[in-house]
Amino acid sequence: MVEFLLELVIELLLPAALDVLMDAGWSKSRRRVPEVTDNWFFVVTGLFVAGALLGGLSLLFWPKQVVLQPPIPGLSLVLAPTVVGAAMHLWGRYRTSHGHVATTVATFAGGAAVALGTAVVRFLGTH
Repeated sequence: MVEFLLELVIELLLPAALDVLMDAGWSKSRRRVPEVTDNWFFVVTGLFVAGALLGGLSLLFWPKQVVLQPPIPGLSLVLAPTVVGAAMHLWGRYRTSHGHVATTVATFAGGAAVALGTAVVRFLGTH
């Protein structure tokens, strides 16, 4: 059970932390560069690819599953995007309420796309 909780923390906190860092970087660059596109499909696809790259990078440092026999294989493919997406939505609302610019990463779709990309690559890379 401890292993399952450890994997859950890694699968959820790593993408969420990376999303917050990406959001911080993008909100800084957004002040200098005008919005390139308002097409959500391309933006979310790009975030998914960024998450997949992060997932591949994480496999270099942690190439095995944290939980060798998870109770439900592939649970992270559903749980990670849902939880990280909700967390990034709340982060975006927090930033907006404090007068900051909320970027695409700070939305449910943006956070979920990054987390899904990470989870898919980790799932495929460890099975």
